[in-house]
Amino acid sequence: MVFDYEGEELATISREIEAALGRIELKLDDTRHQVKTSYRAGVSNDIETHELFQLAQCIQEAQIMYQQRVGAKPQIFKLTESWVNEYGAGGYMSEHEHPGMMISGVYYHQADSECGALVFRNPNPLMLNCHWPGRELEYYQTAPIPVVAGRMILFPSWMAHAASTIKSQQVTKISISFNLQ
Repeated sequence: MVFDYEGEELATISREIEAALGRIELKLDDTRHQVKTSYRAGVSNDIETHELFQLAQCIQEAQIMYQQRVGAKPQIFKLTESWVNEYGAGGYMSEHEHPGMMISGVYYHQADSECGALVFRNPNPLMLNCHWPGRELEYYQTAPIPVVAGRMILFPSWMAHAASTIKSQQVTKISISFNLQ
């Protein structure tokens, strides 16, 4: 589910993130990815640690709307992990899932039209030789969602996803990923 923030809400989220970025240590992860990240398995929660209150509030509200949209009985899940990812030109994130979590998401703080997409793989193995209606051949097994600054995307944690390669030479993509449990 996609949420696009604007106006004062977006301005407040952006101010909080900008204030926190200088305090967040990023390390290169080039094992299966090409990204600088603050992710540390089981110990990262940059949203809570760096008091990103407006973003936390938006996540809380979005998770209820997401659950209603998918037909689940709404309940509040705890924000258990959150981390910052920074992608320069050529950066990407290989396909992966978030096992043991319920809802995962990403908020894009900084991006331009050349910063790629969040790409979901079709989870239905019976569709391996078919394509999603309306998809170009390039995306016959995937559903790309364009990256836009101020956009949050929520999805089931079991769903395989990747971040496509960054082509932008002007803008570094900065995102905050999170898991709810």
